[in-house]
Amino acid sequence: MPTKLSENTEVALPLRNIISMVAAASLATWAYFGLIERLNTLETNQTMMKSDLEQNTEFRIKWPRGEMGSLPADSKKAKRTIERNLYKDTGTVRYSCESKTVEISKGPDGKNYIVKIVE
Repeated sequence: MPTKLSENTEVALPLRNIISMVAAASLATWAYFGLIERLNTLETNQTMMKSDLEQNTEFRIKWPRGEMGSLPADSKKAKRTIERNLYKDTGTVRYSCESKTVEISKGPDGKNYIVKIVE
């Protein structure tokens, strides 16, 4: 016996079935977005760990070569190698370290001041 469908056809569903369908759809939506959130968290952590690993590898290779700054022992050695040259005729003191040289002279208040940078 075929049923004719039209605009006025009524569908009789118990209220508990409608409530259970809404609850099932809500639960499925919640589970889906929970999985998506978990995947995004894992991808973000993986990206951050990959970046940290690349920076660690670069540091591990370049630091001993001196390409990423100097070692603490080298810094102490550089401080000890500063040359102090006195120019008695001008009354100024010249300090040089690496490629910069400065001339220092005493001011009227007795404190040392940089007079000029000598290249």
